[in-house]
Amino acid sequence: MSQNRLRIVLNVLVSMVNRKGQITLSDASKLFDLEEERLNDLVKVLVDNKILEVEYPASGEKILRKGEAVRSIIAAEEIKKKVDEVLDNADLEHKVGITAVEEILNEPPRKRPEEEMA
Repeated sequence: MSQNRLRIVLNVLVSMVNRKGQITLSDASKLFDLEEERLNDLVKVLVDNKILEVEYPASGEKILRKGEAVRSIIAAEEIKKKVDEVLDNADLEHKVGITAVEEILNEPPRKRPEEEMA
């Protein structure tokens, strides 16, 4: 995955949360074809900057919701601008860890369940 794809994934994720109100981390990881742990590492940057919030319900599934910094923003363009601003200022290699970012960038797509059965 390229740095550009990371930016796109995070922007699309925040845009989805804006439209739907919330999404589980596991659903987002399936949607973007990323390991849940890897996506969680990236989401931490957005949580630290109040773009997203994580709720830990009794069911155990992490739920992503809009954070304080974008809670009142509805326009997708404004949210994208805010996310890009955070990502421009975030040093992903130091916040997430150099090894984790390298692994995410080089991670091959996961096999879908139907491919594993074949």
